Amino acid sequence: PRDAPNYFLINVQPDQVATVRGLLEAEGRVEASFYPMVRGRLVGINGREVSPEQYQDRAQRLVAREFNLSFGKQLPADNRIVAGRWWSQPAQEPGQFSVETGLAEDLGIHLGDTLRFSIGGEEVSGTVTNLRQVQWDSFNVNFFVIAPHGLLEPYPTTYITSFYLPPGNQ
Repeated sequence: PRDAPNYFLINVQPDQVATVRGLLEAEGRVEASFYPMVRGRLVGINGREVSPEQYQDRAQRLVAREFNLSFGKQLPADNRIVAGRWWSQPAQEPGQFSVETGLAEDLGIHLGDTLRFSIGGEEVSGTVTNLRQVQWDSFNVNFFVIAPHGLLEPYPTTYITSFYLPPGNQ
């Protein structure tokens, strides 16, 4: 779209979100949503270890790197649940993951699978309770894996946003 986000801010620290949001609103007249981001490496699916050597092509590259994980209460606007259900408010069980359909297909992930991520040397697990189709070409912030509040919050978190800034308003 003509007003698709054309700027991205990454690595905004938790104590900087309010100040950066205020600056964008005051100086750029931009309303930006900030999303938490936690870095984690997928290390297990259903109790079996995961390594890049087990996969080919894109799947191999995905498993070889850390994921940008997120957490939240609301299904992102440009995401659609295609299998399972989004968690209730508040989530009854924080140990859940929502997985993007392309990632699920590439890595052979299904509803009910248990995923294990290594985050800062600690491991966290959760059950895949839904699969999401993501509209990647919206240029909005999107994630391969999202958890409800509670599961990822104890881990180091930064924030990310995307927004449209008209030419001449930099």
